Amino acid sequence: MFSSQQNAFRCDIGTVTYPGNPQSKWKLIFPFKVKHLFFVLEIRAIRSLQKHNPPTYGRCAITHTSSSPEYDLVVIGGGSGGLACSKAAREFGASVALIDGVTPSPHGTTWGIGGTCTNVGCIPKKLMHLAGIVGREVGHAPQYGWLKVEKGEHSWETLVKVVSDRIRANNWIYRVQLNEKKVMLYTALACFVGNRTIKTVSADNRKTELILHAKNVVVATGLRPRYPDIPGAKYGITSDDLFSLSKPPGRTLVVGASYVALECAGFLAHLGFPVHLLIRSRPLKPFDQKLLAPFVSPLQDPHKPI
Repeated sequence: MFSSQQNAFRCDIGTVTYPGNPQSKWKLIFPFKVKHLFFVLEIRAIRSLQKHNPPTYGRCAITHTSSSPEYDLVVIGGGSGGLACSKAAREFGASVALIDGVTPSPHGTTWGIGGTCTNVGCIPKKLMHLAGIVGREVGHAPQYGWLKVEKGEHSWETLVKVVSDRIRANNWIYRVQLNEKKVMLYTALACFVGNRTIKTVSADNRKTELILHAKNVVVATGLRPRYPDIPGAKYGITSDDLFSLSKPPGRTLVVGASYVALECAGFLAHLGFPVHLLIRSRPLKPFDQKLLAPFVSPLQDPHKPI
């Protein structure tokens, strides 16, 4: 797992206007951030795209396509923001399409609808953190009358299956909710090919293409880790891969000290794996250091698991 911190830089690639106020112009910004050495591409969610000169960034040619449906709103990205936006738009009677696709990580990891939180963020992290807490608390059971409780060997494979089952259940729930709201879901990748025109490409085989026309577009693609351009980077993994590893991670070096790095280091240590943190300056640098002192000081204790 890699980590680092750098200043973000932004690339303004065009302006958009909001149909409700044609006089207002917003910047379409693609801020590139280096976060936990997850050189992350973050796309700011836009309520509406009404551009006269679409930028060349991310464009692709139109080839063989099927029919070209038109919607009041097309949402790109099926995470928390995209799901909420698409369902809210349906409440106002708009015809809505949601495009959600995942490019596999360098290690081949992919997932379903729901975005980072559901698939490779909050939910799997909390489940693995809970597993670590349960293992730790079992040792205290005899003090409270549970005399025959013994701490056994942990099964990483069982934990990964439990996490995977929960994620898939949530994926299914989101699909049912979209179906009930009559939101058309396209499991595909997307790119702009014209003014309010989007091409979808199947995330499975990249062959099935469809052209969608939209009166309004919301880009809610969120964040993905990006590997640093350094020797040996391909041998590391990111949080996109950690929660679905088929084998126990074993001794782990976590490079970085932001919250994602510390969360992963924490639950891995509680699961019994030797964990080492490689920090350039200080943990959780953007946060209030006085408030963090009680939490950070144990990291410097050589007798602690991290």
